[in-house]
Amino acid sequence: MGIGDIGVHDVAQRAAVESELARILDSAHFKSSKRSARLLSYVVSETLEGRAGELKERTLGIKLFDKPSDYRTDEDASVRVAAGEVRKRLAQFYLESGTEVVRIDLPAGSYVPTFQFVAEPTPPGQPKPRRRWLLMAGMAVLLGAFVLSVFSLRPTRVPDPVAEFWAPVLASKTKVLIALGEVRAYDLVGPALKDYESLYGTGCPDDDPRCRMRIRGLERIRAGVIPTGDAASLLGLVEFFLQRGLSYQVKWVSETHFSELRGQPTVLIGAGMNRWAEVMRGQIRYEIGTIPGSGFGVMDTRNPGKVFWRLTSPWPKLEDKVDYGIISRWRDPGTGAVMVCLAGVAPPGTHAAGALATDPKLLRGALAGKEVDFSKPRVEMVFEVKVVDGSFWQPRVLATHAE
Repeated sequence: MGIGDIGVHDVAQRAAVESELARILDSAHFKSSKRSARLLSYVVSETLEGRAGELKERTLGIKLFDKPSDYRTDEDASVRVAAGEVRKRLAQFYLESGTEVVRIDLPAGSYVPTFQFVAEPTPPGQPKPRRRWLLMAGMAVLLGAFVLSVFSLRPTRVPDPVAEFWAPVLASKTKVLIALGEVRAYDLVGPALKDYESLYGTGCPDDDPRCRMRIRGLERIRAGVIPTGDAASLLGLVEFFLQRGLSYQVKWVSETHFSELRGQPTVLIGAGMNRWAEVMRGQIRYEIGTIPGSGFGVMDTRNPGKVFWRLTSPWPKLEDKVDYGIISRWRDPGTGAVMVCLAGVAPPGTHAAGALATDPKLLRGALAGKEVDFSKPRVEMVFEVKVVDGSFWQPRVLATHAE
């Protein structure tokens, strides 16, 4: 049962959630961290009071972490780090203590808790039902079987496509390498800097030849730049790994050697700017790249030129209202390790790839009933998302492949 199913009018459910919160806060995992306890207590209480829509990063920073009203969330990750710590502590708590009536979780990428009931809550003040055993052993067995079959409140298992997708990585129990693609960045020096200073603020249109800057005087910045979508995908992935107690290391793809890909699971974030994704082309069915005569997009290598999903605007001026991406997992024959690629054609698609790969509810909704055999060594999904102001919404899986 999700958060949308719970209202303040349901006394039994509310009491069960409050009791579970008290049980969690009384555990060693949260007694040792006042910050985690305070954050979890606040978001649960606000949700029960019907104010889940107000649980935004900025609001939490101001109310719980004494941040100024104009603080920049893109420069201060305090709330995101604290939320990640809460998710990790919740995972550890339930691993050790199990679930009684309701499980409280804080999904990755959200500050609104979810409440999953695994048994029917008992209204406050009402005694818990007790089993009455008959004296005759045969009648006891028959009655017990009847009671269990009719009144048992055992939870129905909800498929978790995210856990199934990551199963080979989680089973490896080794450090995961996250190879992050980067956009080349340049600094302006000499003549190029003078050109920029003379044109800056003049309103000179980009397509006017007089506004073109000379190449001489550009100096590459070694560190490079990470697109916003890739950064968001990385953040969600790190929180996901922390929740499950996985160790990881993040490296720029330019600083990663092929030998490091051997023997450990590797996640490639981004495709167009990730040279390892380029090197490993041909190992997966759906690839991101230039489609001859059509632009930039996702292509089906088994149906070249016939099946593809593309953007209409030219790179790098990607102004489409949709984006496409891939979520792929396979075992690389060269490294012998499990490889995962989370990538979009544009930054919103890469952000969506990371969110879909770490949020079971989001992925289930995007699949919309499509069957995927995650037990296969190779699993691939192509998806579409709507793009509004650089952010994605309404993800939808268009094609899948497993073999």
